[in-house]
Amino acid sequence: MSTRTYMKGEDRREQILDAATMAFAEHGYQNTSIAVVCKQAEIARGTLYQYFEDKQSLFRELIEAHVETLRTLISPPELDDLLAQGAGPIVRDRMERILGEVQQNREVFMIINNEARAKNAETADLVRSMFEGHREQLQATIEFAGAAGVARVRDTKLTAEFILNAVFGVADLYLIEPEVGADVSRLADNVTELVLNVLRIEPNPS
Repeated sequence: MSTRTYMKGEDRREQILDAATMAFAEHGYQNTSIAVVCKQAEIARGTLYQYFEDKQSLFRELIEAHVETLRTLISPPELDDLLAQGAGPIVRDRMERILGEVQQNREVFMIINNEARAKNAETADLVRSMFEGHREQLQATIEFAGAAGVARVRDTKLTAEFILNAVFGVADLYLIEPEVGADVSRLADNVTELVLNVLRIEPNPS
């Protein structure tokens, strides 16, 4: 018998998620069936249903961990850190980590981008709430920086929307679409410069 039979529960779950990632990235959500995922994972259908209720729950778990990681990276920093380091270095560090997350999990973000364009009824709410959650979190961060006297922005919602779309657009162009992505550190330098200009933040602490 295959050694896969003896996988621990969490290992099996990860195996299924990895297989689903490959299947969704290659075929899209609409054209990926449970049978396709099972074939990719080399498991029986019944095994998959021990861990996931249906294709939609599988898709949801696939992207939620990455959504939470990005949300953490765009949340307001500690005030003491902001005042001690200055906004520039904090933005630069977080930008590299955000872009690194995208590069490391290219297929997942490819799936998210594809579903955002496809406007599939089964995934639309989740993808939309993901972007709205990121925008709200970034807006809160911009407002926090403004209250601390660091950023100078009139319309925080518009600015958050602009920055978010710009960063995801850059990630799509340089990290997701190409098979070999750009240098994340250099890309983070360039994106950080643009973001700091939009927020009218000095790149280094005074």
